[in-house]
Amino acid sequence: MIDVEDGTREGAGREPRPARIHWLLCTRAQLPGELDWLAPVERAVLDTLRLPKRRGDWLLGRWTAKQVLARCLAELPTSLAGIRVLAAADGAPEAHLVGARGQPSLSISHSGELGFAVAATTGIPVGCDVERIEPRTPVFVRDYFTAAEAALVQAAAPASRDLLATLLWSATESALKVRREGLRADTRSVEVRLSAADGSARGRFTATPSDGTVLRGCWWRSGEYVCTVAAPLAADPPEWLAPDASPAWTVPVV
Repeated sequence: MIDVEDGTREGAGREPRPARIHWLLCTRAQLPGELDWLAPVERAVLDTLRLPKRRGDWLLGRWTAKQVLARCLAELPTSLAGIRVLAAADGAPEAHLVGARGQPSLSISHSGELGFAVAATTGIPVGCDVERIEPRTPVFVRDYFTAAEAALVQAAAPASRDLLATLLWSATESALKVRREGLRADTRSVEVRLSAADGSARGRFTATPSDGTVLRGCWWRSGEYVCTVAAPLAADPPEWLAPDASPAWTVPVV
């Protein structure tokens, strides 16, 4: 969990109203057997998905998203079916809450057996991504990484190259999700720079799109996966993060 400030004031002399960024990892084994946690409109979307893997990924993402939204809401709907997670026109997931005040921003990712979701209570844009650590070919690095990122991967020790390449790719995806562009955009339009890394377990990064906006983020390793979170923050996240903990900090939003 991340405490931030949304930069708004309810009146003269008042402090900025705090916002919270929450994240959660879920596994496929945690998916319930029944589908009563889906709203009718979500069931209609599910019915259009024919391939078992596509249905499974969609369900895992929606279940994880609803779980993280439930954790960050002060007022819960009567059931998870009252939290509707629907794709906007640009494809980004959006939360629609029945009987609750405010509409949190949301980002969803999944890879292998893991679902990953991040929600921000005051609607500040967030992006997240989870990726399995695996080799990335020189052709992949050349085609999808910036020159500086590619040079960083090439200079890395062979033992850490797969983690580094996966981390850079994941951080880029998180940044593009903040901008609601996703992989429709050229991944080389974002420059990722790593900082404050703690060995191969966790660290921080900045992601700078071509327009010069600076997004800040954090990453950590969870087994054979890498998780990244990005948001428009004016200060770095803390050095220590882990997916099974609830770190919190206060930083201004850009």
